[in-house]
Amino acid sequence: MDIQLIIEQTLGFLEDLGVAGLLAAIFLEGSSIPFLGIIVVLAYGGILDMSLGGMGGLQP
Repeated sequence: MDIQLIIEQTLGFLEDLGVAGLLAAIFLEGSSIPFLGIIVVLAYGGILDMSLGGMGGLQP
């Protein structure tokens, strides 16, 4: 399987989860569960719209 396809599918999955997925990743990272949350949080930094309108769901 092509690595580019795997990365695109993973980023698409994270984008579908939205802010709830980001909060879940932060929660798992903060608990004592072995989880590489920093990688997920950094990926969210590139795919989420963190403007006030985007976070509030005001923009399509």
